[in-house]
Amino acid sequence: MTYTFAVTFLLNIPLAFSEYLCCIILTYALIQKKPEGKWAAAMFIPYCLVLIVPTSLFFVRDWMGNAGVQLATVYIETAGWMLVLKTVYRETWGNTVVTGAAVVFLYWVLGGLSGFFLDGNYDLTVPSELAAYMAESGIGTLLVVSIAAWFLRKKRLYEEYTNFLYGESKTGLWKVFFALLPAVRVFAVELVNEKIILNNNNPMVDLFLLLLVYGVLNYVFRCDLQKYAVRRTVPGSWNPS
Repeated sequence: MTYTFAVTFLLNIPLAFSEYLCCIILTYALIQKKPEGKWAAAMFIPYCLVLIVPTSLFFVRDWMGNAGVQLATVYIETAGWMLVLKTVYRETWGNTVVTGAAVVFLYWVLGGLSGFFLDGNYDLTVPSELAAYMAESGIGTLLVVSIAAWFLRKKRLYEEYTNFLYGESKTGLWKVFFALLPAVRVFAVELVNEKIILNNNNPMVDLFLLLLVYGVLNYVFRCDLQKYAVRRTVPGSWNPS
């Protein structure tokens, strides 16, 4: 199979649709907001174009193995989801940056965990292997994301995250940290792959990053939420004078 720009563009549409659904699920897990149906459907077209046009070009030019291109790709995806957050969810630009980066980071990390179940690389010039790759990338990632979102809701992480996002505490540095998460994931995988290559990915890196970020931020969020609760209950304790 020859991958022209047109062929690559068309093949990327179902993958972009799967990613779009994953981002909706992850956004709900973080901020407990659902998009309005007609707006969500309408915004898929510009979202799809933002993602597919540059990434199809990168693939046809055989640039996807370059770390700089991978970095550009994740932030193109972040920009695409920021557009949806601003238009459909009516978030502020500041919050779209934070949540957009968090959602894309989670999408890639959770998708990377599928590497535990792969036996070898896919040859995308073989139709049967291309079909298997698209099924694994689309349906498989959607399944993993759904399970992870269920876990996050069960742990009520949205309470901590929304307090972090909309609360009164000064969290500027942590918001910058969120914005850098996609880049951290790209560089971590690239660094490890210099030594160990597993199906063009290393799921152990994604698992480590997921647990590390979840542990650190869960601690920070809980501490901040507790301070906020104390402040609301005993205002005078924050102003002893």
